[in-house]
Amino acid sequence: EMLVGGLNDFITGILGDKHAARFVPFLGSLFIYIWVMNLAGLVPGLEAPTSSLNTTFALGITVFLYSQYVGLRMLGRIGYFVHLMGSPRVLMSWVLVPLMLPIHILGELAKPISLSCRLFGNIFGEDMLLVAFVSLGITTLSFAHLPFGLPLQLPFMFLALLTGTLQALVFTVLSTIYLLLMLPHESHGHEGEAHHAH
Repeated sequence: EMLVGGLNDFITGILGDKHAARFVPFLGSLFIYIWVMNLAGLVPGLEAPTSSLNTTFALGITVFLYSQYVGLRMLGRIGYFVHLMGSPRVLMSWVLVPLMLPIHILGELAKPISLSCRLFGNIFGEDMLLVAFVSLGITTLSFAHLPFGLPLQLPFMFLALLTGTLQALVFTVLSTIYLLLMLPHESHGHEGEAHHAH
């Protein structure tokens, strides 16, 4: 309950009260799913699924497709295309549309790649560090022919608890921001002006 409540408050702080309720189930599930997968690598004999690029890229594609769907649903087809053009409002902005449109499209396509590579790189590096220190611990007692070694990896396992949680949080925060960028912002301003006028 504390975890769900904390995630709800955190996501609401980014998206605002109006939109948070709609996206908390997706973003909260995303955080918990990634967090559990990250920590699975700390269990002896298991490997963190997020240390595979296949898993992280699937997560990145899921966030990408969902954010594009939200953009089309909330902005409409024309509004979505205007968003990709950089939401031009003045003459100079319209002049720059041929430049801004491909840049925005490339930026959208880069989002799942950056999400997946960041998560994969950090968790894979963390796992390799643990493997290296486990091997070093076994090597230090190899002369005694014991079936175990020194637990040199123990301090790094506690550090991995923190970094695994942070990586899940970073992925969730970036996904939340990508969704926020797809929401209609200016309508809020016009609504506010209308309320002030009344």
